[in-house]
Amino acid sequence: MTIGLLLLFRGYIYRWAVHYRSISTRADTIIVHPNLIKKIEAMSAGQRVDTDKIIDIAGTITSQELVFTTQSAETNPNILIDTQRANCIGYAAMFNAIAQYLIRQHHLEKSLEVRHHIGKLTLFGVDVHAFFQSPFFHDHDFNEIKNLTTGAVIAVDPSIWDYLGIERVCF
Repeated sequence: MTIGLLLLFRGYIYRWAVHYRSISTRADTIIVHPNLIKKIEAMSAGQRVDTDKIIDIAGTITSQELVFTTQSAETNPNILIDTQRANCIGYAAMFNAIAQYLIRQHHLEKSLEVRHHIGKLTLFGVDVHAFFQSPFFHDHDFNEIKNLTTGAVIAVDPSIWDYLGIERVCF
């Protein structure tokens, strides 16, 4: 029963325990790969595209197309669609590029923006990166979607979404 409750409330527990802090941002990548564009267009066809739909489409395609690796990997979504192996940078870059594409295609630039962040994670206020020697654990990438009208901000970690099923994180 305890395991079932932990699984059911994993998102709440994760957001309570783990917080993200931005230390920098990465440049956006424009999607030009025809197969990736087709996937985005197919998922958004006939849909009312808003913040939640953008998060859903970008996260779903990212999870479907990428497999996580701790190795050095490509970060350009136009290449990742073929190689399919990515670390947290590639996951965040793919999510960001898809979200950017949807924002532009649906003329939402004045109401929404998405940023690819380089961040640090804290667990109960303690910097988790301090416990690892590997450069792989030096930082962690995630995305921020901001509603420019309301000021509401949603943080998404696509690699955590893919492996733990947790869509939103605390920023």
